[in-house]
Amino acid sequence: DNTVKQDCKYRDFKINALYLPIDYKSRKDVIDYVGGLDDLKNRRLSPITTAEECVMQSPVRMLRAVRLAASGGYRISDDLMRIIKRDAFLLLKVPPEVIRSEFDKLLLCDKPSRYLKLLQRLGLLRYLIPELDQCAGVKQDDKYHKFDVFTHCINTVDFLDRNISLRLAGLLHDVGKTSTRKEVRTKKGIRVTFHKHEVESVRLAKAFLDRLRYDNKTKDETLELIRMHMYHYTREYTDPAVRRFIKKLSIT
Repeated sequence: DNTVKQDCKYRDFKINALYLPIDYKSRKDVIDYVGGLDDLKNRRLSPITTAEECVMQSPVRMLRAVRLAASGGYRISDDLMRIIKRDAFLLLKVPPEVIRSEFDKLLLCDKPSRYLKLLQRLGLLRYLIPELDQCAGVKQDDKYHKFDVFTHCINTVDFLDRNISLRLAGLLHDVGKTSTRKEVRTKKGIRVTFHKHEVESVRLAKAFLDRLRYDNKTKDETLELIRMHMYHYTREYTDPAVRRFIKKLSIT
């Protein structure tokens, strides 16, 4: 028992500090020294130590908390939320490969937009994907878009298949709009344009993918999708024209 109790001290959250005896037969046999079963019942995510100690011991736990909330539908405890907001900058100390592993799992959950919004609200997105964080509040032309650029990007991800290249492309396809945004006065009023934003989006997306050290296949697929996302298909296109377009894509 002492060994198990000692092991608890090295766990991050209470739900991850539950143990099964060798002769496990039912839930009543679960060994719980820290209240993990209560957190499971209440869909709550709370640290074993103080929230401050939890984050200081391993800053990646800030991102892992959001990822676990995304995969299991948990609510992050108030004290942990407060510490994450205060110490979000510590994410810069985490190895990129570790960040990528946690972020990919989050991006492949059922409705990632909800948790991408949480990353932004907690201040983590500023250090994870500043290219996307800067899109928050960037207004688009009302004629074509209901939401700002950030909301449009994260909502796009929800409607894509669970493929990491597809979801990365959906998330980053419009990040170039922040720096290419212009307001043009016309006879009908002010129009908002983002001329050649897809080119800038490719550049910014590549910086992010390189920073988190994605493999070449994922990078190539993601960047190709972003580069071609402004392709306009109409009913007038012939089958040969569609085949020519498909042939241009390296991801096929």
